Amino acid sequence: MLLRVLTLGTAALLLTFPGQPAQASNLIAQTADDIAIPETSDGDGTAPDSEGEPQPPLDEVDELILDGLTQYENQNLADAKVVLDQALEAARSNESLPQESFALTLLSLVTVNQGDYATAIEYGEQAIAVLENVDDDQSTVISLNVLALSNQTLGNFPEAIDYGQRALTLADSIEFDAGQLSALSVLATSYRTVGQYALALDAAQLAIPLARSERNGEAFLSALNVASSSLLVLGDYETALSASQDALTVATELDNQPGRALALSNVGLAHYRLADLDQAIEVQTEALELAKAVGPVDVQFTALYVLALAHYDKGEFKSTVDFYQQRLELSRETNAVGAELQSLLGLSSAYLDNGDFEDAIASFDTLLTLSEDRNQPVFKSLSLSGLGFANVQLQNYPTAQGQLEEALTLAKDLGDLEAEYGLLSLLAEVHRAQDNAQQAQDYAAQAEALRTAAETPSEDTPEDAE
Repeated sequence: MLLRVLTLGTAALLLTFPGQPAQASNLIAQTADDIAIPETSDGDGTAPDSEGEPQPPLDEVDELILDGLTQYENQNLADAKVVLDQALEAARSNESLPQESFALTLLSLVTVNQGDYATAIEYGEQAIAVLENVDDDQSTVISLNVLALSNQTLGNFPEAIDYGQRALTLADSIEFDAGQLSALSVLATSYRTVGQYALALDAAQLAIPLARSERNGEAFLSALNVASSSLLVLGDYETALSASQDALTVATELDNQPGRALALSNVGLAHYRLADLDQAIEVQTEALELAKAVGPVDVQFTALYVLALAHYDKGEFKSTVDFYQQRLELSRETNAVGAELQSLLGLSSAYLDNGDFEDAIASFDTLLTLSEDRNQPVFKSLSLSGLGFANVQLQNYPTAQGQLEEALTLAKDLGDLEAEYGLLSLLAEVHRAQDNAQQAQDYAAQAEALRTAAETPSEDTPEDAE
């Protein structure tokens, strides 16, 4: 049978990465040309192996599997699925677990390449169940990686991480480098997405040398981008700049425009964190234009945000407002509520700093409504604080007082001591402006007590702590 001359281990899974189209060439380390398939002889129906020894002819199921694999390699995915479904049915009729696991694993590869991740999960889970009774660790690694990637793409990150960890452990135990690389790639991007940046960085750093040795440029690029993104969050800006510049070089060599856009954005963000504002603006402008052309919306969000921040730091409030408005429009177009809240807050704050208090009030009112609708107490507190401050500047003291008192209640509930101190101080100012001397004094005293408590070092002894 076919499994005597071909194993899925020779078709090692190298998964694609988020934002990049799934292609068979990225999923299989070796092409069909690299696989030793026996040739049928003219005489007895057998075929010599690589050493000239005769091998049994392929049976019907083997022929179907081989045909499916060939179609898959040629990216004829629909045809591959039809043939492999036939092979699966025949393998089950023959009660051949090796053939069944082989067909299921290939079907999971086909469907993940088709973008049908739910079906890929179904095939992958079935393959894992069958492989428990088949001695084929490499196929198990491949199926686990399909499950990891599919769950990641569908947003099921705990499941993606679990399958990725299982794949990594098994691949490492059998020294299956391609399988390790696939698992690490999924783990790195999944950890980054859920905010576990230290783990994302660890996975990316392990993936980089494997990607080099496997000569997998896309995996190399993905790992560099994850590493640079994680380093930026972790505060190592110099190393992040170096990693993102390396990623930019690789993306350019691969002509991977989405990857290049992400690398450019990371370079720009690193420059911003290093206070090189002009360079940050130049690079992020390029990243934004490229992202608009090739589609990564997350890069557009980041670029617009950094451009707004950089212009704000330069005191260029008109440009700041423009970029926040662009970001706000994009968030509404894509139904990105988190980005909409952030953009409204940034826009409102820019209006405040520019002295456009009426515009600030209108923007903060919109933010307040959205934060209430979405049950976002932090943004509600910030919007009420902003409204109160703007009304103070316009000398609308009774209105400001009500807004600031409500914001103070929220700040206390949230345990935000810094906000609480600022609000107490501002309320003292409001009451002084209204000639409410006693109330002004009370709020000022509360603010001072809070400041003193925050500055007083703890006197707890080790015994007290215990």
